[in-house]
Amino acid sequence: MKKISKKLLQARRDGKPALLHVSNLPESEAAAYVVSLEQMTEIAAWKIGGANPWSRAVFNNTEIFFGPLHPHEVFLKAIGYPWGICRHQWLSLK
Repeated sequence: MKKISKKLLQARRDGKPALLHVSNLPESEAAAYVVSLEQMTEIAAWKIGGANPWSRAVFNNTEIFFGPLHPHEVFLKAIGYPWGICRHQWLSLK
C-alpha cells in the first residue's frame, strides 16, 4: 500500500498520471481510504459524494462516500483561480 501512496504523491507533484496497474489497486474500500489518507500531510476540506438523489441515480450508488481534499484542491477566493478547469458550457465561474 505504501508503494501506491508514493506513486500517487509523485504523480501529483509532477502533474502526471500515476501509471498504476489495476493489480496494484486497493482491494477494498477501507484499504482505498488508507491509501488516500497516507498521502495527506494537511487536509483542507472533505469532499462528499452520493449525497443527493441526482448523483445516486447518475452513478448508480446508494451510499454516501467522502474523501480528503489537499489545500491546492480547494479555492477560497477568486484571485488565482484556475479558470481553465471549467470546461462545461453550462458552468461559468467568471
